[in-house]
Amino acid sequence: MLWAGQAVSQLGDYIAYFTIPAFVRYLITDQPSDFGLVYAAESLPTFLVGVFAGVFLDRMRLRPVMIVADLVRAGAFLVLARMAAGTPPGVLAILAIAFLVGTFAATFTSALFSFVPVIVKPEMLGTANARVALTQQVAFVVGPALGGLIVSLWDYTTAFALNSLTFLISALSIALIGSAARAERAERGTYWSEAKEGFAYLWEEQHLRLLTASGAISNFVLGFLESIIILIGTDIFGITDTTELSLLFVASGIGGVAGALSAGSLGRLIGLGRTLVVGMLVFGSGFTVLTFVGSQWLVLLVLAVTFVGLTWVNVPLITMRQLYTPDRLLGRVTSASRAVMWSTLPIGSLLGTRVADYAGIETVARLEPLAIIAFGIYLVRTPIWKVGPERAARAAPPV
Repeated sequence: MLWAGQAVSQLGDYIAYFTIPAFVRYLITDQPSDFGLVYAAESLPTFLVGVFAGVFLDRMRLRPVMIVADLVRAGAFLVLARMAAGTPPGVLAILAIAFLVGTFAATFTSALFSFVPVIVKPEMLGTANARVALTQQVAFVVGPALGGLIVSLWDYTTAFALNSLTFLISALSIALIGSAARAERAERGTYWSEAKEGFAYLWEEQHLRLLTASGAISNFVLGFLESIIILIGTDIFGITDTTELSLLFVASGIGGVAGALSAGSLGRLIGLGRTLVVGMLVFGSGFTVLTFVGSQWLVLLVLAVTFVGLTWVNVPLITMRQLYTPDRLLGRVTSASRAVMWSTLPIGSLLGTRVADYAGIETVARLEPLAIIAFGIYLVRTPIWKVGPERAARAAPPV
């Protein structure tokens, strides 16, 4: 039931991943910086919530938290459906909805990745994380395509209403999960002291520090790519049909599925650390050449390969973070790590789209990914490169 709830919730996320920016593009604005603002409003809460969410999750039962997160998002999309049925709202209204959705999406995801180690044996974490990633990437394929189809056949009101329904179904699925035992809890301090403990451990443990830096740099570039992918289709390749436009997201999702299916095997073959490094090089290289491609079909292939690389970064990163974090700190360290990594998504989106207003989308898209390639090469000289398959990775030390 956890898988079912996660799958439906992710489907809702990725229907919105297409429908919200498409709604903004066709009914509100076509300025790159406005897309950056909407994307930043949705991704910024992961940083803001992450400061205290880990402490909150370590103190709370995770299942009710996930249910509430789904119900709030369901309500938000019902409000958005009502807005779409009337006079198109301004950018500020979309920003408010995006911020609310992003806040509870961040809470749900942090709870999910804290819940997985509770119900999965350490030696199976890589496989479990790959399955979670696979579900996410399948949703990435189906969600945007479904969103584009719904908009083409009906309208944005219907798309947002159905989006709300996916979160209601997810909440019901998670409500049917049995209770799971939590790690034994030590004596509690204040929220602030426990939040600092999560960030302190994240900084002191070298593997966690390098993993978080890898994710932060990748997300800085990804923030720009995800916020302007609609504009890449409409302004660079001249795509006007919403169904055809959704194929950009479908191609990215297919690449993510391929990456999730192969990440576990690749990690067992060459090690978790090397899988992450290879993923960074593939992701950065694919993004760099994207706007040099002339054919629309070749663009879809490049996007697919690019997101294979991104998934090869995410799966081993999550697995290594779980392996190097003590159970009692898992919620705090996971949220602290996600807070740092996701803080660069809105920064990359806002900065990249602002520069793109003046220098053009192509210029930014060709230069930003070089940072990912450079850091991937740097990791070869660090302990991350030496982390082998999960069965050989050391367990987190007692603290």
